[in-house]
Amino acid sequence: MRLAAADAPAPRTAGDLLAMRAAYTSGHVFTGRLDVPAIDHRQYMERELDMHNSHQSFAVRQRVLQKMGHSDDLVVWFTDTTPGTPKASQSMQALDVMDQWLANMRTNPAGGIVGNKPTDAVDACFNLQGQRMSAGNDVWAGILDSQAAGACAQSFPLYGTSRTVAGAPIEGGIYRCALTPVDQALTDGPYGKSARPVLDKSSSSSAFSPRGCATTRNRTWHGRLPGE
Repeated sequence: MRLAAADAPAPRTAGDLLAMRAAYTSGHVFTGRLDVPAIDHRQYMERELDMHNSHQSFAVRQRVLQKMGHSDDLVVWFTDTTPGTPKASQSMQALDVMDQWLANMRTNPAGGIVGNKPTDAVDACFNLQGQRMSAGNDVWAGILDSQAAGACAQSFPLYGTSRTVAGAPIEGGIYRCALTPVDQALTDGPYGKSARPVLDKSSSSSAFSPRGCATTRNRTWHGRLPGE
């Protein structure tokens, strides 16, 4: 691990193209093709320091939307939590709904995935006690589209990462990006106004690599080496 020194950030590293191709060709990268029913149930843990950041549910949904053109096969459930108290979970309920969904498909194979959805196989969010707060096709509106925020989106705010703040897409599809000079990035503004006090011209040459990600062009590497 290349750690930062007391007076300087950790040095940047370059993505390994061979490792990226291996990840894709071995099936370790979910590209969005979903041909089975899926319930993404997540405990909402944004109030504590925890690696399970909630935006990942919508990174998955965005990949599915881009690949399939819809996400009708995917249901997203959040259950609220708060630090220091027992956490409710809808895992057993999700299993019951999934069991009914699959049973419906066995009974009525012509109906496919969407045509066999149980009533409860719908986007929803649940409170600290595990009681359903809101459910429906529009409860997560506003996260991946320009609609007004849905009921669940309002109750469970999502937060960005260092990559999304720098302009990367929510689906996390960048594994090695095109580069641009930091001074040019400051001029173009992909890092936003809040980055200027940090990435100003007096510090960029000493604290950062001379180049940063140009997230608006050539941003996704899809498992092929240059020239292939």
